[in-house]
Amino acid sequence: MPWQETKDPQGRVYYFNDKGETTWEKPEELLTEFERKLLKHGWKTALAEDGRVYYYNSETGETTWNVPHFEDNEVKSEVKPSQKSEQVDSTAEVKSTSLDTSEELDVKEILENSDDKYKNKSELLVVRKAASKEEAEKVFLQMLVDNEVDSTWSFNRIIGEIGNKDPRYWIIDDDPLWKQTLFDKFLANRTEAELMKEHQHLEKFEQAFSEMLAKLPNVHYYSRWKTIRRQIMNEPIYKYSVIDEKQKKGTFQRYISSLQSKEQAEHNKTRAEALNELNLYFESLVNDIDPINLPWNKFATKYLWGSARFDSNKNFTSLTKSDVFKLYTTVVESKMTKMKTQNEILRSKNFRSDRRARFEYKKLLDELSPHIKHNSTWKDIYPLLKTDTRFTNMLGRSGSSALDLFFDRVDEAELVLKAKCSVANQVFISKGLDFDRNAPEEIRQSLHDNNHLSNMSPEDINSVIARLKESHEKKKQEAWHRKLELQLGTPEARAFESKLKSVSSIKNLSKWEDILVEIKDDPTYQGLPKESGKMIFDNLVHKGLLSRKRQLEEPMPSSNSSLDY
Repeated sequence: MPWQETKDPQGRVYYFNDKGETTWEKPEELLTEFERKLLKHGWKTALAEDGRVYYYNSETGETTWNVPHFEDNEVKSEVKPSQKSEQVDSTAEVKSTSLDTSEELDVKEILENSDDKYKNKSELLVVRKAASKEEAEKVFLQMLVDNEVDSTWSFNRIIGEIGNKDPRYWIIDDDPLWKQTLFDKFLANRTEAELMKEHQHLEKFEQAFSEMLAKLPNVHYYSRWKTIRRQIMNEPIYKYSVIDEKQKKGTFQRYISSLQSKEQAEHNKTRAEALNELNLYFESLVNDIDPINLPWNKFATKYLWGSARFDSNKNFTSLTKSDVFKLYTTVVESKMTKMKTQNEILRSKNFRSDRRARFEYKKLLDELSPHIKHNSTWKDIYPLLKTDTRFTNMLGRSGSSALDLFFDRVDEAELVLKAKCSVANQVFISKGLDFDRNAPEEIRQSLHDNNHLSNMSPEDINSVIARLKESHEKKKQEAWHRKLELQLGTPEARAFESKLKSVSSIKNLSKWEDILVEIKDDPTYQGLPKESGKMIFDNLVHKGLLSRKRQLEEPMPSSNSSLDY
């Protein structure tokens, strides 16, 4: 059957043939001579939304309402008169007519008035037209019954299978929506008895088909439909059954699923027995299971695969290496847990011994307390205790080590020194002492006269004075910085900052000596206190606001300690 035109349920035109092929494009054999000439030059016709015909060039993207003028000097819009054609057109058959060079081809009029529109040569489709839609409905529904259409069919299947062989499908050939509606009505109006009969028929078929499969010796849980179908092609239940191929395949797959379930259940049962037996086997080897001295690979070689005792148990073949390893790790973890419990018991027994050793060592540190200062190191104290048994008994003990306990005493000495520094600071305040005004001997005597500091050794007095002097210098530096910050916050300082930025960018200068030559006579520099100009310059360099960063010529004073009393 040649290509034919029809419409889908949405009214869109498409084409089909007896091979089951479909296409939206109009086949070449249905093109008119005029359309072939247009196509030769890359042009095609189309309908606009308002129904008017226009032309478009698929190569250049050009569109026009007028017949295209071809560059090869062929007849611009000449279409010779021809007899009425019997070809099928997707929109309408364009009647050939003669046009001179000054006339436009009114294709729309030809499309609308052609007597050959939708004419079909196929004898299959030349059928009697129904007198009314009621009569057509009866014929169409009977066609569905005769072709044994059921709920497994789709409307596209009706078009492809019935439309190619049953003329009754074309009793009304220009209303696909009507046919779709009748198809839905046919499925909805089937009687309950028909549905029950169909269901019972399928159940009987499935039972008989499954019994046939069960009798075959080569059907296993891993069999495939493609393989088994070739073996049952001549079985009566397959060869003469009216059940479609899809239903047969579904029945086979359900049967295979039942075999797979049985196989899985048997495998699970065998696997559970094998795991239990393997666990008993591992328990008998528990003394030989040592992950440190006998790694897994050596253990497996010696006691598992290749071992006569392991290979003699057929149930073990149902286990994978992963199953065996997981159970092995479980046994190892259980053994490690028991060992940890035993270690905890031993640790609790050793705890008292460790505690007694630490107690004796602390007594030794008490005896050496005059030698342990806030700045003492381990190398200072080690020669004094290395031969003492109270120190050697601490070696290898759990908990705090001898070194930890020594550092605890150093920390305690630091706390004592801080407390004494706090008392000394109060003495400075009450007596108005100052490192800049008072001599060191005067300060030392004032501290020694205090009741809380009178028992301090000369070494401790010197440590307190050094700490206080360090704090005093830090406060002086902080005061100096605060004073500088106040100077930087003045309008004169901000004006000088702007001047520095301007001179640095224009002159491309980055050194204070070079910039000073340029600004020494500037009012913004002259109005600043002495050294403030360089301080502002250094501050800008530090912030990275000048052309490049430079090292400060005079390092800013800094403190070595954060202590403040």
